[in-house]
Amino acid sequence: MPSTMAMDVKPWRLGKVVDPRLHKVARKIENTWIANGAVQDAAFDKRYGWCSQEGMTLENRMYRHRAFSSMHLELACVQTGKNVEESRSSVYHEGTETVYPVEQSDLQVLHCLAMPHPCYALPIFGADVVIRRGVWTLCVADTSPTEDRLPPTYAAKVESLQRSILPTRQDGPNKGRRVPAWATKIFSPLCISIRPDSKEEVQAFVDYILQLHATHINYAQGLIEGGGVPSWAGEEVRRQAMQEYNKCQKENDKTRSVLARYFGDQFAEEYISQVLFSDKEITLG
Repeated sequence: MPSTMAMDVKPWRLGKVVDPRLHKVARKIENTWIANGAVQDAAFDKRYGWCSQEGMTLENRMYRHRAFSSMHLELACVQTGKNVEESRSSVYHEGTETVYPVEQSDLQVLHCLAMPHPCYALPIFGADVVIRRGVWTLCVADTSPTEDRLPPTYAAKVESLQRSILPTRQDGPNKGRRVPAWATKIFSPLCISIRPDSKEEVQAFVDYILQLHATHINYAQGLIEGGGVPSWAGEEVRRQAMQEYNKCQKENDKTRSVLARYFGDQFAEEYISQVLFSDKEITLG
C-alpha cells in the first residue's frame, strides 16, 4: 500500500476549529506515533483524510507500525441549524476548506483507535471525547484486553496512572458515566468513562489520556525491542477479540445516526466499517 513517511505530517486543518485541548491531544498522540516510527497511509488520506458536507466535517489520519496494523485518529466538527446560519458571516478560509469559530460548533469529537497486530500480546488502545456546545460531555479512555485479561504488569501501570492523575470522585474514577451495554463486552475493568465536572477534571483527563497512550506505546516498543518475537500461540484468540471489539463498536447507533444525517446512509455504513472499525485492518503484521 502506498505510504508517505510520517515526518511529512501536515497540521490539522480542524485544529483552528476544535477546542485547543482536543487539538493538543490529537497532535501529541500523532507526534508519539511519528517518534516511534509509524508511517502514514497515503492511500487512506486521499480517500478519507478530509470529508465534508454542509454542517459536518471529518478529518482523519491513519498510520501503520510494526506492532499495530492500524493507528487511526479522527477529529470531527458539526455546526447545525441556527449555528450554521449565524456562522456564515464569521467564517474564514484557509486553503480550500471553510473554517468555523470554535464557539459556534454544536459538536466536536476526537476518536482514536490503535489496533495491534494479533501476533503481539497487546491490548487495544481506544479513546473518545465528545464536546457539545463547549461542554465536555463524554470522555472515554481504555486499553481493551485481547486475551482473557490485561497483562498484570501492564494493568499495574494503568492503575498507577489513574491514582496519580485522576481526581477522586465519590462514584470512583471510572464510574462517572455509565457505558452502554455493548461496551461492557469489550472494555476493560480499568476503563475511564466520565462527564467532567470542572475545568480541572477536563485537564486531568487530558493528562491521563496522553500518559495512558504514552505508556501503551512504550509497552509495545518494549515488546518489539525486547526480542520482537511474535506470540503466535495466542494469535487466533487475539484476532477474535479484535473482531469482537469491532462488532460491538458497530452497535453504537448514535455514531451511525450522526454520520447518516449529514453524509447519507451509504457513506455512514462505509465509514464505520472501513474507517472506524475495519476488520480488514486486523492483520498478522
